[in-house]
Amino acid sequence: MARISLDSLTSLPGIPLSVLSVPMEDKYKCQQCLQVLRKPVQAQCGHRFCVHCFRLLTSSGPKPCQACQKEEIYEEPMSILNSSEAFPDNAAGREIASLPARCLNQGCDWTGSIKEYEAKHEGRCEFEQIQCEACQAFIFRKDKERHNDRECEERTLNCKYCKVTFNFKDIKAHDEICQKFPLQCKDCGKKKIPREKFNDHAKSCAKSKSACPFSEVGCKSVVENGKISEHEHSSTMEHLRLLLPMVLSMTRTRSDTSASGEWQEDSGLGLYRAPDDGCGAAASAPSVDLDKKVSALENIVCVLNREVERSSLTLEAFSHQHRLDQEKLKIYPTKSVSWRDP
Repeated sequence: MARISLDSLTSLPGIPLSVLSVPMEDKYKCQQCLQVLRKPVQAQCGHRFCVHCFRLLTSSGPKPCQACQKEEIYEEPMSILNSSEAFPDNAAGREIASLPARCLNQGCDWTGSIKEYEAKHEGRCEFEQIQCEACQAFIFRKDKERHNDRECEERTLNCKYCKVTFNFKDIKAHDEICQKFPLQCKDCGKKKIPREKFNDHAKSCAKSKSACPFSEVGCKSVVENGKISEHEHSSTMEHLRLLLPMVLSMTRTRSDTSASGEWQEDSGLGLYRAPDDGCGAAASAPSVDLDKKVSALENIVCVLNREVERSSLTLEAFSHQHRLDQEKLKIYPTKSVSWRDP
């Protein structure tokens, strides 16, 4: 009899016994895995095996048939399992294919034949539990797509703002650093401001509040950016009052510093600098602080100058309008007298 190569046959383990809806006869059982024969092959001794099991048995060479030994019918060379001496048992395969079958998965009510089970249902049942490759969780096959898209903790996502790829579990951490993530200004209510531009918006937002430029000298007002000029104009006198103690203190400090190091005349020796009370390093520290205060004062004075100029222009405009009003009042009595003449 011509032998058929087993290499071309599908290789899967035997079908579970519980799939059958009726008791199984021993002739349909694989002698190796003891399950329902799948793609049965028959050895030269007459025993049947799944093609998968037979390949495993003979992968390292010919082996004695354990079924023959168990039945005490072992006889060489007939009881030697050899891939070159086995052939597909199509008759047994047709008989097995017609046996009634059912699905073992809980919740599935499928029934049919073994042939239909292998061809249409096995590995396709919606109620079969499978393992997610990413998070290793067990899920129903019918839920695989939803799990991959919405539930898997290890699924990868692309940020819809910056397009960076990251794991779902890191989404909150990414939102905290994403430079394209939209923010809302709590002052003006503007939405969808990218994080990378939010600081610039906060500086220019007319509704955003900041401390008065004169806060360094004691002004406690917090004003909207769009009303800083109005505040400076209305609080000029208050700002001057706050500046007065600072100016007087700086004036005294500068006078003391100049006196300690001024040039003095010495008869016959020319000019010399009067000795300082402390060492040079100790004296330089107050000088640095003084320079900082002077710089701050200069900035404040610039602001005050602008306010004084603005106030002067306003007063000049008021004076001009007052003169015009006075001239009009002088004309009215003359006109009223002329109206009374017959």
